[in-house]
Amino acid sequence: MLGLKANQPALHDAVTDMFAYEQAEDFAQCPHTYSQTVNKGHGRIETRPCGAIGDPEYRAYVDPDHAWPDRQRVVMVPSECRLGDLTTTATRYFLPCARTLLGAVRGHWSIEHMPCTGPWTLPFGRMNAASVPAKPHTTGPSCVAWP
Repeated sequence: MLGLKANQPALHDAVTDMFAYEQAEDFAQCPHTYSQTVNKGHGRIETRPCGAIGDPEYRAYVDPDHAWPDRQRVVMVPSECRLGDLTTTATRYFLPCARTLLGAVRGHWSIEHMPCTGPWTLPFGRMNAASVPAKPHTTGPSCVAWP
């Protein structure tokens, strides 16, 4: 996963401009995916929406010279952390490659296809598979239109 920073000024500017434009247009004509997590703990509330664009036209716009041919998506993750009256925000951009995406899929595949012959034994006790929460402490839609 390549974290995009200002040390690649042309690429960074193209990605930030593209996301700023599409946000202003509510992603109306932009094929994309969106997900969000909200985590609560230690007095903090952290919100992380994530938008990903993989359309070839958009990738060509941000990388017209094809300097990053193995990058399949352009990802924006703005975050907000609230702790009492203090709120901090940051926006990060990423260019995941196909190998990273494949690794995530393979990791998920191995969990889905583990032999499950009885109740799970977890550090905090025994539960059956139906009672284990899919994503503890996380809420939000998955792969829906950017709000």
